[in-house]
Amino acid sequence: MSTSNKAGQDDVFDLADILRVIWKWKYITLAGTFVFAVIVAIISINANKVYRVEMTIRPGNLSISKQGKITHIDSAANISAMINTGTFDGKILQNLKKDGLKNLPNSFRFETYIPRASETIKIAYETSNPKIGQKALNYLVGSLAELYEKLVLHYKKKNQMEVDEFNNTINELKLRKNSEYNNIENIDSRIAELKKEIEFIIANTNKLSQERNEFLKGYTQGDNILQALLYSNTIQQNLTLTNTYKDELNTFLQQREEILKKISKIDKEINTAMIKIENTRFNKNLINNIHVIEEPNFNPNPIKPKIKLRIILAVIAGLFFMIFLTFLIEYNRKSKKK
Repeated sequence: MSTSNKAGQDDVFDLADILRVIWKWKYITLAGTFVFAVIVAIISINANKVYRVEMTIRPGNLSISKQGKITHIDSAANISAMINTGTFDGKILQNLKKDGLKNLPNSFRFETYIPRASETIKIAYETSNPKIGQKALNYLVGSLAELYEKLVLHYKKKNQMEVDEFNNTINELKLRKNSEYNNIENIDSRIAELKKEIEFIIANTNKLSQERNEFLKGYTQGDNILQALLYSNTIQQNLTLTNTYKDELNTFLQQREEILKKISKIDKEINTAMIKIENTRFNKNLINNIHVIEEPNFNPNPIKPKIKLRIILAVIAGLFFMIFLTFLIEYNRKSKKK
């Protein structure tokens, strides 16, 4: 029984034996680990490098409400879904082939990401040829813009039609305004005539009154009474005509005030229409297609392979493998000695 226990103990390494074996084979362990790391480094350096090409876009705008809410040509989610499902891959390949590029992929695996509470779309594409990646993303934007081009043009034409309608309204209002000013000119001309007539009649009436008074001062029973009556009748007629002209003058003045109010109202309508034109033009300028926020770009450092990480992992794996190998060799040697 004691012999069996002793044999079992001989087959097991204690801590001192482990450290002794590691120290004994340290150079071979380090050399093997170094060789393993060098091999991995050479393979990694010669492996195809993969670059990440990225860009950021935003759906175009169609309109903006009075509350400031923007209506986009499409939601970021829908656009992202179309990109991810390869809707535009065929057109992109056709355009790249027209450029004479070779070794093209059969399809593109674009990655999209929509930041929270944002309508922007971040698009990424991993490729060994970053120039092809940049062209592919540019053609992707072109395909998206082509898809929504008719919709954008429709809204721009709609806004232009609204601007034209407001301009026609303004022209009509200006014609009405000019017509009202012509009426004012006619009224002012008649008012001036009435004032002159009234001044003339008043002056004539005053003159007749003076003559009548002079006549009455020298009046005797033998004088002609008809002359006095004639003065009185003429003066009375002048007073009646003066009142008539004054009434007519007041009527024209009232008409003039009413026309000025109409002109003021027309001016307000013109200003309102002009404001609407400015707002419509502003909205028209907001209408756009797919907007590129960040042009396609890539980091000159490839994302794959990660040489440093691979070397570190190779060193760790190589070290453990070599330690395992040295223990295996040491165990075999002890077994042969027995």
